[in-house]
Amino acid sequence: MDNPPADTTIPDDGISDDVVSQSQTNNHDLPCLHCGYNLRGMTADKQCPECGEEVGRSLRGDQLHFSDLHWVRRLSLGVNLIAWGANTSAATLLLSILLMSDLASRQFIDPQSLLPLMHVLLLLAGSSFTIGVWLMTTPESGVLEASAWTPRNISRWAVMFAAVICFLSVSLYQALSVYSNVLVFIGINVSFVGIIFLMIYAYSLSVRMPNHELAVPTRIVTWGYGVFILIFDLIVILPVLMQNSLSRGKPDWIMIFACPLFIAFIVLLIWSMILTIQYYYAFRKAVETAELIRATQSPQSHEAG
Repeated sequence: MDNPPADTTIPDDGISDDVVSQSQTNNHDLPCLHCGYNLRGMTADKQCPECGEEVGRSLRGDQLHFSDLHWVRRLSLGVNLIAWGANTSAATLLLSILLMSDLASRQFIDPQSLLPLMHVLLLLAGSSFTIGVWLMTTPESGVLEASAWTPRNISRWAVMFAAVICFLSVSLYQALSVYSNVLVFIGINVSFVGIIFLMIYAYSLSVRMPNHELAVPTRIVTWGYGVFILIFDLIVILPVLMQNSLSRGKPDWIMIFACPLFIAFIVLLIWSMILTIQYYYAFRKAVETAELIRATQSPQSHEAG
């Protein structure tokens, strides 16, 4: 008499009612998620004869915790590093505000003495964020993308390019003189492009979890960053660059728009930090669920063998 199976209940996340049995036969037309080959008549423990992708994955669908475990772990680590980078960036921003405040102008604090600390914080924040983005945008194993211009690819290379530009503008500030401001302008805009497409990619991952409570604010913040950078460039940055090139002072009306834009940016930054923390816990749950699914399937594989 066979022993009853162990209780390996998958956590209720709203989508996975069951783990697909390894011996389950597909009796209807089903295209492979990877190559589109018809998997009719094949069992879940087999591989697609066209591309080698597991049939079970096509039976289960494109849910994140059914994807490659190593890939999901890599995404989780990337989100963790991005969260650390965001927190360090926030600390640097607060320090920058301190340098521009009356506290510094009254010489209670020498701004020059804090510059090395700011450079260290920027380096730590940039390194953590850049490495995190590189890990989070790792290509999914066994999946061929239809185009190179995907949100995952755009965000990956935009953030890498922006990191190089920002590093050059900071380290070569004196040597580049006025051109350093142009580099900073380019670096900031490319960074926002990378962040916007990273959030579009994060939205697609939240749908695959699925976590609609996370997906909705992700879309809102994505649109918020897009509108912010457009208005900021047109109303603040471009006029300032033009005035500097003409050796004129900054017009007073810029400050009228700069203040509410700055407040909007702080709101978006805080909301983004909250989202990174939520994504960290969501990915950690996805990893735990994926590990439990693998543990559930392993005994089935042994029994089938």
